[in-house]
Amino acid sequence: MGKVSFMPEAWQEGGGLWNNVDVRFTNCRFESEWTAGGKRQASPAFVSDLVFIDDASVNEAGWSLGSTKDYQASADGVKPAATGDYVVGAAARKSSNFYFLVTSMIEALPDATKAEDMERILGEGAASAWNGMEAHIIRQTVEREGLEKKKNAQGKEMDFTVPVIDSILKVPGGKKAAPGTKTPAKAGAKAGAEAPNMDEAARAKVNEVLDANGGSMIRTALAQAAFKATADAKLKQPLAKLIYEKAWLTAQSEAGGWTFDAETDTVTKGGGEEAEFVPE
Repeated sequence: MGKVSFMPEAWQEGGGLWNNVDVRFTNCRFESEWTAGGKRQASPAFVSDLVFIDDASVNEAGWSLGSTKDYQASADGVKPAATGDYVVGAAARKSSNFYFLVTSMIEALPDATKAEDMERILGEGAASAWNGMEAHIIRQTVEREGLEKKKNAQGKEMDFTVPVIDSILKVPGGKKAAPGTKTPAKAGAKAGAEAPNMDEAARAKVNEVLDANGGSMIRTALAQAAFKATADAKLKQPLAKLIYEKAWLTAQSEAGGWTFDAETDTVTKGGGEEAEFVPE
């Protein structure tokens, strides 16, 4: 086994749910046998204790690398270990969850310093190089050949999704991104304009997205679709974040004209649990 490289040219083809949140990557490491809350078969993964910037809560997240026979964590990049700063094994594969995280991070890096930042974060293959990164995370729907999708209570197939980086707020060892508007309300106050009614705007967006998707959607998919369907960059995050909240969906159901089934995690107009991307 050799130390695995995560630079773009090294990837090969083959063999905890968070969405719309600002996080800080801390205590990043590789684990040889990581499980998503003990619910899935153990697999080698890149793992981070994510600090949610809004409320300082900490949640462990992992992105699988493949199978235990192909990859193991390593403290020195040579000998396998239960956990470590490196991973040893086969060449990194484009079918893994970690690939989607890495490629999304690369796309989000500022163009002016992309090459330099990539070398600093990925060049040595060290998980600790991610420590201190602050980013906005969404869930990306991916197609996985050979895996059968689960169905919700209504019989609708549930997509496989992976948490990925939508935008970078601060690169490890670098400065924070130029300060921007955190919420539309602050934008209105600063400009002297009237802030939009967020509940009203979010209700309209929920109905718009439901109408375009058959009238019923898993909550996570609904929030992600709302994010993509919002043209105003300043409204994308706050609207999607509001729509993702279970309490808000329940409280606004009558005014919005929908029902929210907490058991199936499904929002239906007029009136499930989303499948997590399974490690290969």
